[in-house]
Amino acid sequence: MASCKIGDMDKLTFTESYSVNKHRIWLNNAGTTPVGDIPKKAVLNYLEEYSQYSIFSPSFSYSKIKAELLDFLAEIMEVDSKNLALIHNTSEGMNFLSKGLHLKSGDKIFLLENEYPSNYYPWEHWQRKGVSIIQIPMADSPSLYFDSIKQIISDHSEPNCRSILSLSPVHWCSGIPLPMDEVSEFCKEEGVWLAIDGAQGLGNVKVTPKKWGAHFLAGSAWKWLLGPLGLGVVYVSDEALEELDPVFKGTQSVPNDLEYLPYKTAFKNTADRYEFSTPSFIDWVYWHASLKALQTLGFQYVQDSIHEMARYLCVGVESLGISHSWGMGNIYATGILSLDLNDLYTDKSSVEWKSLLYENNIVVAERMNRIRVSPHIYLNQNQMDEFLNVVSKNFKRK
Repeated sequence: MASCKIGDMDKLTFTESYSVNKHRIWLNNAGTTPVGDIPKKAVLNYLEEYSQYSIFSPSFSYSKIKAELLDFLAEIMEVDSKNLALIHNTSEGMNFLSKGLHLKSGDKIFLLENEYPSNYYPWEHWQRKGVSIIQIPMADSPSLYFDSIKQIISDHSEPNCRSILSLSPVHWCSGIPLPMDEVSEFCKEEGVWLAIDGAQGLGNVKVTPKKWGAHFLAGSAWKWLLGPLGLGVVYVSDEALEELDPVFKGTQSVPNDLEYLPYKTAFKNTADRYEFSTPSFIDWVYWHASLKALQTLGFQYVQDSIHEMARYLCVGVESLGISHSWGMGNIYATGILSLDLNDLYTDKSSVEWKSLLYENNIVVAERMNRIRVSPHIYLNQNQMDEFLNVVSKNFKRK
């Protein structure tokens, strides 16, 4: 309903504010999320004011929107907003990190096997400079992931060589969460630099880079945080700000950036040195409205609701005899569940299942020969039941 106001927000009105629910069941929130009425209305209001006042829009001050956006994100991550900057996507952020590091031949970069490309391609260039990229095998549980991380890093550590571990707190295909408290403690003990791909973590699981001692995080807006395509965030620790070379230098990279002349040699001593030029402010307005609505509901409440729906789906598919990435009988606190609906187990391939579900107005993703489902708070239990009903009607074990 277009009249939905943030001040009146509750779960029901939030669900009703998503028009997508009238047309389909969107179970691919780990991919992209649709837009709701609240950010849509905010953008329309901004455009109306911009048509009259241009950059002097009275309700959409550049500095106010930016400060509040960063405050929302700082609250979610439990960090200081001075360590955050608004960028375009995770790949861009990881390139800022990778291209800014000082590594030498013999140093090591550790990545999870089958990571999303945004946390692989930015590191490739180091191989030409004698730096090893070592992949940590996928695992079937958080504890097994931790064992594998410890073993692989310990086996390849060498004196006087730097190690970087860059990973996501939730695997983008399986939905298995990593035990980040334990991983981060191990990195602190071993002197390993920790970088976070936050795309699948932020808004889905608790992501606390400062507590973890992480040096860097990059994440996107358009998944669990209900933002627009083409907007993201980076966290840069104080230590990393001291060491990393900025990749770009632009008007907004320097202190007193509204004073254009004389030119300045120094960079800002805060993370917004990475906001090097004019942003897409309309995207800021969109994300600001979404995050404000999520904050009104309660960030933790939203996360818990996502997990509750994923657990409901987990129990539902197990009752049908369908195995999944979490392992039968396991219930994890994550919003991603990957189902073994493929031609090893059923009379259909995962691609055929994806098409069949889409024909029934249910949107999922096909990842690594499985069907990935990822609900969000704007969905409801009736929609989960409808998904389970369609699967049940078409499920034939091979």
